[in-house]
Amino acid sequence: MIAKNEVLKMATGLSLNPDTVEKDYILGWILFGINNHPTISSWAFKGGTSLKKCYFETFRFSEDLDFTLTDKTHVAEDFLRETFNHIADQLSEEVGIEFFKDRFRFKIIEKGNDKFSAQGKIHYNGPLQRKHGVATIKLDLTTDELLVLKTTKNKVHHPYSDEPDKGIYANCYAFEEVVAEKIRALAQRARPRDLYDVVHFFRNRDMINDPRLVYNVLKKKCDYKEMDVPTFQTIEDHEKLRELEEQWENMLAHQLTHLPPMESFWADLAPFFDWLKGKLLEEKLVSISTKTGEAIFNTERIDNAYSIDSVLHRIQFAAANRVCVKLRYNNRDRTVEPLSFRTARNGNRLFYGFEREAEHPKAYSITNIQSVEITDLPYVEKYPVEISATGYISMPPVRRESFSCRPSLSSPKYRYECPVCERYFYHKSHNPKLNPHKDKDGWQCSGRRGVYIDYD
Repeated sequence: MIAKNEVLKMATGLSLNPDTVEKDYILGWILFGINNHPTISSWAFKGGTSLKKCYFETFRFSEDLDFTLTDKTHVAEDFLRETFNHIADQLSEEVGIEFFKDRFRFKIIEKGNDKFSAQGKIHYNGPLQRKHGVATIKLDLTTDELLVLKTTKNKVHHPYSDEPDKGIYANCYAFEEVVAEKIRALAQRARPRDLYDVVHFFRNRDMINDPRLVYNVLKKKCDYKEMDVPTFQTIEDHEKLRELEEQWENMLAHQLTHLPPMESFWADLAPFFDWLKGKLLEEKLVSISTKTGEAIFNTERIDNAYSIDSVLHRIQFAAANRVCVKLRYNNRDRTVEPLSFRTARNGNRLFYGFEREAEHPKAYSITNIQSVEITDLPYVEKYPVEISATGYISMPPVRRESFSCRPSLSSPKYRYECPVCERYFYHKSHNPKLNPHKDKDGWQCSGRRGVYIDYD
């Protein structure tokens, strides 16, 4: 098992709570145990965790493991307890993770038509070595699902020093099927994480050449659940849409380096459904001008806690989430919309961005950047965003009707400032109560009552 300092180093570098990083570490090893178990290695790994761990950087650290099972006999309390006791014993011996098997819980839910699901809780004490209490991994298992595409054996991203020499692997949903289920889940439950994952995928849609495949898989999955194929209107009219907005911070803030505003994600949802139907209108704009000999480069995924370049990571995060950065450069603060990383002919690495104060794109020498802060200011790309979460060149701008949530989601709000961390929050009513939140450095803030500033 890795040392506590490695978790703390990773958490500091990514501006995350150490508990979140530790859970990501444990998730990797549980996937190792499942893949190496003689009976359950065929379970089909899916959901947001599979996107991040097995496909590309979503920047959202998940908390649970979702699987589709084809053998209904596996959805039985005795079988699950025996199986995960075995995995816990193996990981305790080989890795050193402490599990509390007497606290393992498995709840079996009958779905009808001889279909079942199960919810499990695996309790552990990992590298943080808690003195009080234990942490929990959640399992969601189901036989009530249609597998449309063949599963694939994918390598699990495990950026920690104790990764096995042969790596960790998982039997995963095909990428298109993960996306299709995410779309359906968004239509069914309208949760913040589903909106985040769907839009984040859309911003990296270069991973799929034919959106019709996603649509066809989605249609089959919706037919199986006896529901209509969702559209943007389906989500806009959802009875839980207001709840989605209200829970955006509570459900996502602890999973991200910085919580982006929901508005920028909502603005990309209608274009996503246009893309799904093959009707997306992409602006044919020319890329930012460059000097002769410059080449695009993209950052690789973080492979260990000691190689995090905080400047590049924050810019990449901001680009992926379509928010501006506050750049300190030549002793002056600048508000910049991230666009591209380039390498000059002389080897100098450059960051290109649209500087709002200057109202045109600029190039900044990365070595001369004094500091980078992620802001809450969303932007609509004026040029192709070439900074990608996938390692490929990213997306051209898309044509949108507008850049806002529906009118009822963007009504005037009261602005409050947290007196502890000095962050601003917008409330629909004159209510100073603050939900749990992170400060500007990404740590949990103790402020729970805001100071009224003005009415926007």
